[in-house]
Amino acid sequence: MRTIYSDADQGFNDAEFFYKQLKCKTLATIHDGSPFASQLAKVAAKHFKELGGEVVAEEAVTPTDVDMRPVLTGIGTKKPCVLYFPVFVAATAQIVRQAPEIADLKETNIIGGSAVMAPGLLEAAGDAVKDFRITNVNISPEAMGAKYPEFVEKYTKKYGEGPINSFHAQAYDAGIVLAKAIEKVAKTDDKGTTFIGKKALHDELFSTKGYDGISGPINCNEHGQCGAFKFAAYQFTNGDPSTYKPGENPKQIFPVK
Repeated sequence: MRTIYSDADQGFNDAEFFYKQLKCKTLATIHDGSPFASQLAKVAAKHFKELGGEVVAEEAVTPTDVDMRPVLTGIGTKKPCVLYFPVFVAATAQIVRQAPEIADLKETNIIGGSAVMAPGLLEAAGDAVKDFRITNVNISPEAMGAKYPEFVEKYTKKYGEGPINSFHAQAYDAGIVLAKAIEKVAKTDDKGTTFIGKKALHDELFSTKGYDGISGPINCNEHGQCGAFKFAAYQFTNGDPSTYKPGENPKQIFPVK
């Protein structure tokens, strides 16, 4: 089960952004062989074609690749309007550093995925990350649940900084939903031993409906998908890791706040 959105929703909305907002008709993708990146790139490419666009390249690298120039050069010959690579920090940093060296990619929109909304990308890519864009779930207070501002206030007071992981709200909601389900189905015998029935816990979790989470409404379906998706795009403003703050660096550029 998951309170985070489905990758199918992310890929679908990424394609919508490329085609409808950026007005792009050609797309190239890179994945790293991981289930996350490969499926996300595949879904985005599929829907991009459904919208009427053309996928001119679908390439793969490994997470440990250092020299991305060969694959970038090959993609550059297609001159795609968007190069989309929802890979992780190490590979993303190499692509971000090396893509500007490829003359055929000068007019291409270079866009990464949600896995690199982290201070580690700034540490790995440095100044090259400036103006780099990524797609992600919308983490602005306006897109969250009604109790989200209170959560951030309490978190900041306790830890001295706001949450830095882009999925903190969904993680918190997952913990609360699980705790509430355990409280409801757990049984304690006369010796003080507590038992949690597997089926009882499973059924209680899957019946979760209408929970007002800090990430938004939590409604679980028969597949265990519980969270809704709200799309946003972000852009890094500089490469100093100390300035990392979701919403500011990277700043939200779509929807415009």
